[in-house]
Amino acid sequence: MNKTLNCEKLNQIMVSDQLYREDVRKNPIAFLIDSLSGGDKSKFDLFFDKAAEIYMSRKESTHYTRGFINRELADSLDRLQTKIDIKNVKTIHRYLEKVELNRIDTLECFKDVIIILAHTPKELMPKTKSLLEKKKSFFNTASFTYLKRILNF
Repeated sequence: MNKTLNCEKLNQIMVSDQLYREDVRKNPIAFLIDSLSGGDKSKFDLFFDKAAEIYMSRKESTHYTRGFINRELADSLDRLQTKIDIKNVKTIHRYLEKVELNRIDTLECFKDVIIILAHTPKELMPKTKSLLEKKKSFFNTASFTYLKRILNF
């Protein structure tokens, strides 16, 4: 059993976790944030609320019909991100199976694990849920409750 997590490896996984997820070519809110911020990614957080407000004020309900997104490209990017998510979540599964700590969520880099697990693809959901229940003591109540809500169990 390991007593530590490799935070450098988790940071690399976190980069790939966001690779296509916030791509302006498939995400209309990211597209709007990019436009509002002048393409300055360091300012994206400052424009999220305004972009969401603009997006939600549109009459049509699907972002594919709003003129922001090329559906074929967006679907292709989604498939690429899903492949990455499968690989990442399987890596986190291995960590959870091998690491033996009392409160893993006290580690500085563990917040990345929670974000990665929140993106669990459907086919890995049963194993993720099982591991989370088994390793429940690794998480503080707020982290565990968040994952239960996001993963719907």
